[in-house]
Amino acid sequence: MKTTTTLFRTVGLFVLLLMTTAGAKAQNCNASFIYTMNGNTVSFTSTSTGVNNGTFYYWTFGNSGTGFGPSVQTTYSQSGTYVVCLIISDSMQTCTDKFCDTLTIGTNG
Repeated sequence: MKTTTTLFRTVGLFVLLLMTTAGAKAQNCNASFIYTMNGNTVSFTSTSTGVNNGTFYYWTFGNSGTGFGPSVQTTYSQSGTYVVCLIISDSMQTCTDKFCDTLTIGTNG
């Protein structure tokens, strides 16, 4: 008896697949984002190019939190430096890219 496993059974597996293919990208596909801070709450907005209506957006906030969609928000519970990453993949999975940036929470100056 042959057992077939579907890779896209859960979002977690889909994200794992995206993370392993994030280095292979098609031309004109570039992940990027901007953010605004209000105290410890940060709002992120994708400024990615080469995306379409079916683009999948996966965010990691550097504090074990994650998010989905072109615009997300998170609140950091502690001061510190965090690496935030955005992975995009179009609906046909012909375009995948990853962009990361560092932000600092809770310091003055």
